[in-house]
Amino acid sequence: MAIRLALAAAVLILLAVAATAAPSGRPPKAQGPKHHDKPKPRKVKCHDRKLYPYCSGKPMECPAACPQSCYADCNSCKPVCGEHARSVALL
Repeated sequence: MAIRLALAAAVLILLAVAATAAPSGRPPKAQGPKHHDKPKPRKVKCHDRKLYPYCSGKPMECPAACPQSCYADCNSCKPVCGEHARSVALL
């Protein structure tokens, strides 16, 4: 009986030592400044003050799908993916 009790105590001590010596599952905290790989979205705005007074000059960020290639659609007053055709032929 005494041997079982001593063996159980030894096992408990070994488990306690193993639990404190094992590294935790969390990674260490990062030090220093954080670097963002994603560029900031481009800001666009509508420039036609006479036709679109509500939307004119209102800054809008490009959508996440096209953070660097969008234009301001003055009619809907929203940024739209794609390149804006600067010269539109009037028919």
